[in-house]
Amino acid sequence: MPTPDAHPDGGTGVPPRTALETVLTDAMAELLGLPAERLGAAGDFFAAGGNSLLVIKLTARIRKLLKVEIPPSLVFDHSTPATLAAALGAYAPPEAIEETASLRLELAGLSETERAGLAGVGA
Repeated sequence: MPTPDAHPDGGTGVPPRTALETVLTDAMAELLGLPAERLGAAGDFFAAGGNSLLVIKLTARIRKLLKVEIPPSLVFDHSTPATLAAALGAYAPPEAIEETASLRLELAGLSETERAGLAGVGA
């Protein structure tokens, strides 16, 4: 088990460089029960407490958030948000994945009222 004060990436807490890295960092951190800043883009999913059950949940979350179907083995082979982001390009056009991630982050930053307005609710 990782220690609560240890950074899974060896203490650097490297911030994500792209929207895709941010979405993956957030998804991994949420499943692990960690702040995204603590995991960072270079944080290892397994060193931070990840296991095979969480890998299945992560691949389902990636499918839902990014509309990309990946095998669980991809997470085992690319266990940091940054390396997983790079590897996703083999499963869908990198530009499309990055655009989807960017839109997800933009949507997450909206208030409930703003989201309802986008959906046409109450209009």
